[in-house]
Amino acid sequence: MSKLKGETNSIEVRLTDDLLKAYITVIPVVKKESYTKEQILTELTTNRVIYGIKMDVIEEMVQSQLVYTEILIAEGNAPIDGVDGHYQYFFNKETNTKPIILEDGSADYSSLNKIETVYAGQIIARYYKATKGELGRNVKGQQMLAKNGRELMPLKGKGFSVNEDKTIYRSDIDGKIEYKNDRLEISNILIIEGNVDTLTGDANFSGDITVKGNVMTGTSVRAGGNILVAGHVEAADLVAGGDVILQNGMQGGGKGKVQAGGHVSGKFFEQVTIESGGNVNANAIMHCNITSKGEVIVSGKRGVIVGGIINAVSGVAATIIGSMAEVITEVNIGYKTDPVPMIIKREEEIKDLIAEVRKIDDGIKTVINYIEKENRKDLLPQKIKLLKTKIDRNSQISLIMKQRNLLLENLQKAKDGKVIVTRAIYPGVRIRINGSMLIIKEEFNNVLIKRKGLDVCLFAME
Repeated sequence: MSKLKGETNSIEVRLTDDLLKAYITVIPVVKKESYTKEQILTELTTNRVIYGIKMDVIEEMVQSQLVYTEILIAEGNAPIDGVDGHYQYFFNKETNTKPIILEDGSADYSSLNKIETVYAGQIIARYYKATKGELGRNVKGQQMLAKNGRELMPLKGKGFSVNEDKTIYRSDIDGKIEYKNDRLEISNILIIEGNVDTLTGDANFSGDITVKGNVMTGTSVRAGGNILVAGHVEAADLVAGGDVILQNGMQGGGKGKVQAGGHVSGKFFEQVTIESGGNVNANAIMHCNITSKGEVIVSGKRGVIVGGIINAVSGVAATIIGSMAEVITEVNIGYKTDPVPMIIKREEEIKDLIAEVRKIDDGIKTVINYIEKENRKDLLPQKIKLLKTKIDRNSQISLIMKQRNLLLENLQKAKDGKVIVTRAIYPGVRIRINGSMLIIKEEFNNVLIKRKGLDVCLFAME
C-alpha cells in the first residue's frame, strides 16, 4: 500500500498479492477540497500500476469526488491454463459384472444382460485435443505464464480405426465393445434371437454368443468368448473360452455340461457337470459335478448345495450344504494331488533350458567370430539355425514359467481353502481339504470349516 499526501487529500493505492488488481482510496485531509484525475494517475504511476487502468472509474470518482471508499481502479488479465486432452465415449464403459443382490440374499442373474454392442462404422469415441494456455498480464504490465494442457495417449486395442488427426474412433465391425485394462476392444458377437434346438442346429462362433431364448436338449453352444443365455438350458453342452452366464437356470438331466475358461453363473444348476477356470456362482446347486479353479458360491436364504461332488481350489460358501435326508454330498477344497512335485519338475525344466540357452549363445558367438574374422560365409545357415533354436528355447521357458506360476498361485489359494456355511450343514456331507477328510455326522449351524494342522475342523462363526 502506498499513499500520496498533499495539502488536501491522501490517496492510498493497494495491490493484491497476485498483482492482478489495484484498489484506490481517497481520504480528504481538508474538507471540501477536490482531487483531480492527474493526482490519481500520478499515484498509480508511483506504484508502477500501468496496465488495466479503468479510466471510466477515475472519471466517475473525480466527478463525484468519492472519498473514504476503496475502489477497484485497475485490473490485469489472469493467465488461463490450457485444458487437458480428454475422450468422449459413445458407449457405456462400465460393464455390470456382478448380479444384483435381492432382499432375500439371492442373486438376480438377469441383471447381467448388459452387453454393449456397436455396428461397423459407428463413432465410438471422440478425442478433444489439449488446448494451449493463454498468457496473462498483471497491473504492473508484467507477463504471467500459463500452463499448456497435456495430451492423452491414443486409445489402444482392436476392432476399431482412427482418423488421421487421432480424434475420431470408429468401429470396424459389428460386435461387442468393452473397455478394460486401459484397452478398447471390439469383438465379434453372435446374437440368436430365439431358441437353440434341433431345428436351428448347434451354435459355434469364434466370438461371444448371446441366446435370447432357450437352449434345448441335445444341442451345443460353443463360443471363443462368452456365452449368455436369457432363457432356460436343458441337457445341452455349453463351451466358452470366457464366461458362461445363465440368466435363469439349467436342468441338465445328468447329461448337460458347462465348460468355461472364466466364471460360470446362473440361478440354479441341477444334474449338470461344470468345469470352470474361475468361480461358480448360483442360488442353488443340486446333484452336480463341479470343478472350479476358484470358489463355488451359493447365495440367498435358500442357497443350497445338495448331492453331487464339488471341487474348488479356493473354497466353498453356501447357506445350506446337504439336507435333512442326509443326501451324500462331497465337497473337496484345494488340490487332489500335491502340486509341489510338479512345481519342482517345472523349476528343473526351466533351469535346464536356461543352461541350454547359454550354450547356444556361446555357439552363436563362436560362429559369428569365424564369419567376421575368417570370412566363413558358409557358416551363415548354422548361425540362423542357432538363432531359431534360441528363440524356440526362450518360448519354452516362458511357457513353463507361466505353468509354474499358475501352480504356485493355486497352491497358495489351496492353503487358504475353507468352507463357509451360514445356516446349516447336515449329516451325509463329506468335506475334504487338501487331502484331509471330515465326515459330518450331525447338524451344525453357522460354521467355518478349515484345516488345522493335519485335521479338518469346524469353527463357530459369530
